[in-house]
Formats: sequence, structure tokens, C-alpha cells
Amino acid sequence: MNKSPLTGIFIIVLAVALIGLFWYVSTKDRDTFRWIETYEPSDEQPYGAQVFYTLLKKQYPGHTFSKISSSFEQDSLLLKDRKGIYVYLGNELYLNETEQNQLLRWVEQGNTAFISAKKFPEILTRVLFDSSCSGIHYSNTFYFIDTLVKANFYHPELLEKQSIDYHYREGNKHFRYDFGAFDSTQFCAQSSFEPLAYLEPNYVNYIRVRHGKGTFLLHATPILFTNYQLIEPKRAAYAAKALSYITPGDIFWDEYHRIQHSESGDPMLKNAPETPLSFILANRSLRWSLYVLLSLAGVYLLFYTRRRQRIIPVIEPARNSSLEFVHAIGRLYFHQRNHPTLLRHQMRYFFTFIREHYRIQTQELTTENMLLISMRSGVPLEILQQIRDESMRLQPFVELQDQEIIAFYKILSQFYTRAK
Repeated sequence: MNKSPLTGIFIIVLAVALIGLFWYVSTKDRDTFRWIETYEPSDEQPYGAQVFYTLLKKQYPGHTFSKISSSFEQDSLLLKDRKGIYVYLGNELYLNETEQNQLLRWVEQGNTAFISAKKFPEILTRVLFDSSCSGIHYSNTFYFIDTLVKANFYHPELLEKQSIDYHYREGNKHFRYDFGAFDSTQFCAQSSFEPLAYLEPNYVNYIRVRHGKGTFLLHATPILFTNYQLIEPKRAAYAAKALSYITPGDIFWDEYHRIQHSESGDPMLKNAPETPLSFILANRSLRWSLYVLLSLAGVYLLFYTRRRQRIIPVIEPARNSSLEFVHAIGRLYFHQRNHPTLLRHQMRYFFTFIREHYRIQTQELTTENMLLISMRSGVPLEILQQIRDESMRLQPFVELQDQEIIAFYKILSQFYTRAK
């Protein structure tokens, strides 16, 4: 079988295009940063905490600065013979029940805890969060999803004339990010919370809570204290103002509880060892060389191993029109901003999915049903509890915000993604 001249011309043109792409990527400005949230004090990358760590060490001259590098069972806060400040910065604070109760007792004795995290431990929140507000919901934090937030303080001496802009960036682009804040149900006239700072328009992200003789300072947007944010003077001033609420004292920086540990004390999240492939992918030039090589190999296989028999027609699988209908209805109600109705449809389809896939006849999530669903679907019980709690919280509302229905949809998506 003779090859068409057009085949050779096409291969040459494609090869030239791939080589040109490789040259363009290799010669353009290179982004050598790793845009990963680590919050490590030794990390110089954009989302490390080296700048904040250094700022904190210099904040209180004359006082000691020490790291907590083990569980409270080995390094007990209650055995500290001096008043101090417990400091934590990370996505989630991993404290077991004993450690949470120890931290509560330590602060109650007249100490201070500054915690900046997107998720707080359950026992800690249940003790501190004021149940006098009607409709209180212990879901830790609310997420304000956008590419840009504007932060400011309530105190007139700390209030900026123009709120400070914060972006979430990866490489040379800005992306949508779930900036943490506190749920509005936690604030009422009887609340013991003292709002300190907010994200516009009025999402409180920094509060002070009195506990016994001591104080908890809870900040729900830890990414505001990372290296990338603090290299700009106004954002560094925001961090300094946030720390100004701390009474000077000895600092105890918690490095241990940023990662979840097993009962034996071993980290449950370990970095995978570096392989030759990971080394290649981490280097921009090597990575694109690999892409070009694989592309040329694919073109070669495409033309050299062409089938010489009649093409077998592709039979498309049956389309799930009912699922497409549900998605179409969901988009319709979302664009009409009829979020309560959309919430009801989402829960109706969720229970239908449970009945059809796991043969569980139910119209509500009880403790018994959730255990059975978790066992059959393989989805963690915590996700089912979040679905139940969030749906019960949102159902009474006549109007819902876009962010609330989107956050609820993300919780449901976790179920469908993990369900087997």
C-alpha cells in the first residue's frame, strides 16, 4: 500500500509545530515556584509560612520562642511553668479529644491561643461556640469562593480606608479559592464572639472568644499569612495588626498538629519518595521534552500502525436521559436563583440515587441509615453527616446565597465521587 504524499507533509508540519512549542515554552519566563499550601516555617515557597514565622519571632522581644514538635501527651501545655501564647497556622488543626481538652484547660488558666485554620477541631468549637444564638450550626467555617477578597478590621484604629486585596494565585494566573470565614448563624445579640476582622462585604473571618481567664483568637483564613501575601507591605501590615490582639508573652509554635498522626505518633500523610519520572516532571525543560517526545511517538504510531481493515463503527452507550434532565433542571433553578427549590431537588435526587444503587428505602438520613449507606457505598460517615447537617440547616431558609448552595453541592459531589 503506497503512502500518500500528504501523510509525510502532515508529519513534517506537526513535528515543526511541536518543536516550535517546545522552544517557546523553554525560552519564556519560567515560573519556578511551587504553589502548594504547606504552611511550613522553613518553606520559602509562596504558600509557606517562613515570613510569618520570622515576623512572629521578632514580634515579642525578650520572650522565649519554642516549637511544639510532639503530641501534648509528650509535651504537655499544662506543664508549662509560665504564661504563654499557643500559635497554630495551617489548613486544619489535628487535635485528638485529649489534646483539645488540654488546650481548653490551658487557655482557661489565663493563656492565649491564636489559631488560624480553615477547619477547627469539633470539641473545641462545641465548647467555644455560643449556643444562645438561634439556629446555631457547628459546621466550623463558611467558605467565600472567589478569585479576590478584600480584608479589613472592625476596630477604628486598625480600619484601613481601602480594604486590602487578596488573590489566590497559581503561576501567572488567579484562580477561584474558598477563603474561610465564620458562619453568620454564630453571631447574634447574645453571642460571646467579638468580631475583629472581616472579608467584604461582611464575612467575619477573625474573632476573639473569652474562655475562663484566657482568650482564643480564631482566624479562618490562614492563606492571608503565607509568604506570597506578606511580601506586599499592606498585607504584611494586616498580619501585624492581627497579631496586635495578642498580649506579649512566650510563644509556643505548634508544628506537630499541622499533619494528622496515628496513635503511635507516625504521620498519616507522608511525602512519596522522588522517582525519575517525578524529577522529570518537576523540571520545566525536561517535562516539555518528554511531552514532545511522547507526541511524536503518538504521531508515528498513528500513521504507521493504521488499521487496514474496514473501520468498525462505534456504538455509543445508552444515554442516561434522566440524569441529564436533573442537571438541566438544576441549571435552570440556579440561574433563576431559586436556590431553596434547587436544594430540595438535589436531596430528592440524592435519596433516589441511594434507593436505586444500594436498595435502601429512605427519605431521611438517620444515624442507622447513614451507617448502612456508608457501609454499602464506601463513602466515609463524616461526608454523610455533613450532607445531613448542611441540608437541615439550609432547608428552613426562604432565600439562600449562591455560595451556600455551591458549598452544599460540593459536599454532595464528594459523595458521588467516592460512591462505589
